[in-house]
Amino acid sequence: MSDAYSYKGLIIEIDPSIPRLTIDGREIYKDKVRSLFRISELPGERIKELREIAERAIGDLPEFEKRESAKETHLAILRSGAADWNKWRADNPETRPMLYEADLSKDIFPADLRGANFANANLIDSKFIGRTDLEGVNFHEANLKGAHINNATLTRANFCRADLYETDFSGATLVRANLQGAQLAKTNFNGATITECKVYGMSAWDVNLEGAKQSDLIVRYRHKGNQESNEDEITVYDLRLAQFVYLLLNNENIPKAIDSITWKTVLILGRFSPERMNILQALREALRKKERVPILFNFEKPQSRNRTETIAVLAGMARFVIADLTDPRSVGQELERIVLGFQSLPVQPIILNTQNVPALFEDLMEDRSWVLEPLRYADQDDLLRSLDKVITIADAKAEEIAKRRQMRQGDKGSSGGNG
Repeated sequence: MSDAYSYKGLIIEIDPSIPRLTIDGREIYKDKVRSLFRISELPGERIKELREIAERAIGDLPEFEKRESAKETHLAILRSGAADWNKWRADNPETRPMLYEADLSKDIFPADLRGANFANANLIDSKFIGRTDLEGVNFHEANLKGAHINNATLTRANFCRADLYETDFSGATLVRANLQGAQLAKTNFNGATITECKVYGMSAWDVNLEGAKQSDLIVRYRHKGNQESNEDEITVYDLRLAQFVYLLLNNENIPKAIDSITWKTVLILGRFSPERMNILQALREALRKKERVPILFNFEKPQSRNRTETIAVLAGMARFVIADLTDPRSVGQELERIVLGFQSLPVQPIILNTQNVPALFEDLMEDRSWVLEPLRYADQDDLLRSLDKVITIADAKAEEIAKRRQMRQGDKGSSGGNG
């Protein structure tokens, strides 16, 4: 597993599996790094030593001295305010501003920054805390990794294609800001206001939106009219929804997306009493380790769907279903809906070997090849030992069903062609 972090405005990446040490993508000390990882014990100590090596190297690199000097020069120009800064940017279009780790918070840096041009700037680990004068600021393609923009006013700010990895926007106000193409990962919007922002092309991974006020986020999309392609807009209320809604609007991509999702997804059904829940959670963790995407429905149901409808939606995204029949009171109705509604979805029942298969489920098994024979298990450890078998059988059934479907579609195509 790789380790990446920022230091002095540079990204240090350590990948012990290769092994490789890079600074802003430049590999350094190849032989030394490989010799360190020939020692297998204490890998954490190896990574600590590599961090020290990288940080010393940054201090020794001649270009680093130039970067530090450039940073002081750029800060001096910025202190004169946005007008002088923007003129300098216009006169020096090839110069990348070096403002990493700069504290530009209002109480530290009083210059007015309204409309300032920070396009392509290195703002890694910088601070804009509490600034109310960031209206119209241009952060196009800027690197704001780890930057603190807490409680700032960012009306009409441009973050198009900006790197916002671990950027802290907690308490900030983003109204009519441009987030098109922005890279959001571990970005913190806790308590922020995000409204009327353009979000087309944005990526959002592990984003913290707790307490955030979101509304009218604008997604652009193309659609075919009569004979030509048209562009339109739709608004969504959550950053995390934007990519999914775009996919639905561009529905020619939906079949491929469904195939990609269902390839790894496993829906787990069962009763969520404390004893049963421990087993189901252990099953979920074991499936994750086998590179599956397990969904255990123990979360709050959506307001727009009841429990059975919600589980049916999740089943439609699954490669197969594992249903614990040990205490079937909570799964009977949902299981019946799945078995009768999804003839292409393998269902693998599991049950403690001291219990009998419920009569309802025996009826559901009759003449339905996608419902597999129940797997009996003695305890949690026994179930986990049998997991490889469960996956193999369910995958084989899914492949069998897919091949039958393809053959039927082929036969229909041949019949149509002969007509």
